[in-house]
Amino acid sequence: EMFAALCARLGRPPKALFTAACGLLEGVLRYMSQHRLLESDIHLASFDDHYLYDSLSVRIDTVQQDCRQLALDCFEMITQLVDDKEPTPLQRYLPATLQWRHPED
Repeated sequence: EMFAALCARLGRPPKALFTAACGLLEGVLRYMSQHRLLESDIHLASFDDHYLYDSLSVRIDTVQQDCRQLALDCFEMITQLVDDKEPTPLQRYLPATLQWRHPED
């Protein structure tokens, strides 16, 4: 619905779109399919890489998060909170990997 509203407001599909979650990307792809936009030159990007993205006709660049390290850090912080300790450090840096599927221009 948000993508449909954006297309209506622009009078065309956007040239590029970043979705913050896989579920939002699913809605965008559904709209694009229904309106025969899958062959358009829109540049799509999203969080949460999935191996199925490699087999789609639509190229989607993604930010691949280190889910294993994210889970370990969350568990460590929650364990510290359960033990009435302040989690240290309070902020964590988890590097991500960019999965480029668009050819470089």
